[in-house]
Amino acid sequence: MHKVLLLTTAVACSAGSGQVAGSDQAGDAATGSQRVAAGDIAITKVSLFQGVESVVMENGGEPEKAQAPLLADRLGMLRVHWDRLEGFADRTVVAQLTYDDPEGNPVVQELSTFVDRDSSEPVLSDTFNFDVEAATIGQGFSPTVTLLEESADVAPTGNADAGTWASGALEIEQSDSIDLVIFPIRYDADGSGRLPDTSPEQMLALADKFAATYPVTTINVIVEDPYPVDYALTSSGLGWTELLDELSSLRVRADVRENTYFYGLFEPEPTLAEFCGYGCVLGLAYLAPSTSDDWARVALGTGYSGDVTIDTALQEVGHSHGREHAPCGVSPADPQYPYPDAKIGVMGYDNIHGEMVPPSAKDFMSYCGPVWISDYTYNAILQRVQALRAPNRVAGQGGSWRRVRTDREGGLHLGDAVSLKRPPGGAPEALRVFDAEGGLLAGVTGYAYAYAGLPGGGFWIPDVPGAVSVAR
Repeated sequence: MHKVLLLTTAVACSAGSGQVAGSDQAGDAATGSQRVAAGDIAITKVSLFQGVESVVMENGGEPEKAQAPLLADRLGMLRVHWDRLEGFADRTVVAQLTYDDPEGNPVVQELSTFVDRDSSEPVLSDTFNFDVEAATIGQGFSPTVTLLEESADVAPTGNADAGTWASGALEIEQSDSIDLVIFPIRYDADGSGRLPDTSPEQMLALADKFAATYPVTTINVIVEDPYPVDYALTSSGLGWTELLDELSSLRVRADVRENTYFYGLFEPEPTLAEFCGYGCVLGLAYLAPSTSDDWARVALGTGYSGDVTIDTALQEVGHSHGREHAPCGVSPADPQYPYPDAKIGVMGYDNIHGEMVPPSAKDFMSYCGPVWISDYTYNAILQRVQALRAPNRVAGQGGSWRRVRTDREGGLHLGDAVSLKRPPGGAPEALRVFDAEGGLLAGVTGYAYAYAGLPGGGFWIPDVPGAVSVAR
């Protein structure tokens, strides 16, 4: 079986517009020590962005609101805000960032900019913005920022302490990488054999958006061989649940690690406009509330070129992490979502384009845009990723189970037996299974599951030998 593996982490951008980066070699520290601290400008806020903002200092202290966790081995952008103090004269100011890498080697980075106003939250160039490499963020990460005069000839003035911030060791959490296994669906229902766009350019764009938003260390995108499907996949969702169940069975049988997600891409019509001209389903996933349900780590979406495919994948894989819809353009939605109209609620940073993302942007779990990730979704996905990477997480004896799919008319359809690593989660419901002659074999407990985006769902029931049908 041929596979293409793309490894990506979010690509850090350069210093903000109007800023000049200095050397990041430790030898520059000697030059920096000869310059005096700028005593008439104060550091008022410091944040580390790893997708969403995590404030580490505000107005000299810790932020009042709980922040998104800082993650080891994930690229970051350290953003430093300033306010000018009384008597400040407009001029170029140098910000020096220092810290030790994991081997204890000193790292020094410098940025300079002309300061003629106070920092403004939405304007990237109104702050000092340091790219921090993923490998340097870990336990013991203790950055210090000092605002310096550009020239060593300037005499000290004002309060030098106002322009210095020393963090101490920041609290850092561990995350994990995600394997996203792409199944290009060969659409044979109309005889076309049409395949989705899995070009290197499209897959890299997909990986970059996941890496920029999901709270993970690395996204591994793996493109499998084409998977043939000879039944129709319609814009209203017909055929989708059957295909999702097929990929779920492949996921159950695969020898893959826990943080692995299967994703099917397909093009039922030659163009997205033809497929979605009168409204359409763009993606489908199971709503996977339990960490035990590895069978639910699968999803589907249309595979046309461009951002619609990518943003759909963000949401569908979010459902595979147990996330409900965010409340904008869709109902029902997550009743616990903390911000109105699915706003992300905090500043974000798009390191693909080097742009700030305003709090008014929409969470990708909604049906509104433009999309980014909220701190609420970021934290929730991180908790699932962390739970699945736990070193004591060992596969149990799940036994043999059969899927019962519910169709749109409420009919129950019994699937083939599969071996699950763990007993399935879900709400229990009493069901009955029958043999080929219609005789009752047993009463069993079914464990319900639901689709995210389409009505219906199904159950998992213990495998009863001889069972050919099931009823409530």
